[in-house]
Amino acid sequence: MHPATLQQIAEYKRQILSPDYAGFEAFYGCTVPPELRRFYELGEKLLAGVLYANMRYAEQIVRVEFIQHANPMTKTNWEHRYGREYFRFATNTDGYPLLIMPAVTQSLVFGDWSDSDPMPNIDDLGCTLWEIIDSLGTNP
Repeated sequence: MHPATLQQIAEYKRQILSPDYAGFEAFYGCTVPPELRRFYELGEKLLAGVLYANMRYAEQIVRVEFIQHANPMTKTNWEHRYGREYFRFATNTDGYPLLIMPAVTQSLVFGDWSDSDPMPNIDDLGCTLWEIIDSLGTNP
């Protein structure tokens, strides 16, 4: 593997394992929600590959590939296209951003289905980050 690629991978891992809580709080003007702290405290699990979640569909619990990768809690991430209303904590297995509203206690999780269009197309997934964290696993 090219040395620059290895360096990018190492930096990504460092950022996932060392979230910038103080920078987040300064940018969003609120404390880091406990569920978001818990998400980043998963640490190495966030680096283990695709994360699966148990999701409720039509009164059934279905295990689905859910998170392709966690997004770092860094300035470049929170200055992304969502301003202060949303924070992108992960990317799903289809490549779409997963978001929470940082100023809302127990925020629902949202997806941005806009395919990089200029305007986000945000819709809630009907579950909270706590519910996702409680059901995450790395094996199907």
